[in-house]
Amino acid sequence: RVLFRSTGDLANRGVLLAFHHALRGDKADLDALTEIADHVLGRNANGVSYLSGHGTPSMRDPHLRFAVADTVALPPPGFVSGGPNVGRQ
Repeated sequence: RVLFRSTGDLANRGVLLAFHHALRGDKADLDALTEIADHVLGRNANGVSYLSGHGTPSMRDPHLRFAVADTVALPPPGFVSGGPNVGRQ
C-alpha cells in the first residue's frame, strides 16, 4: 500500500501505472489502477466520490471560487477534490 497526500497525487500515480501497464502488461498494475479508481469514485472511508458529477454520492461543496461565485448549485462535472486531508488545501 502506498500513502498519498491528496486525490491528485493518487490520480497522478494512476497515470504512471497506466503507462507502465501499457509498456509491460503487468496485471498488478491493473489491480492497483482498479483500487485507485475505486477510491476516487467513492469506495473510501468517507463513502464519497472525490470526482464531481461521478459516483454516488459525489462531492458537492468543494473549496473552489468559481463554483461558489456562479449560480449553479453543483460543481462542474469532472472536478477532482483534494480529498479529506488536512493541510493540503
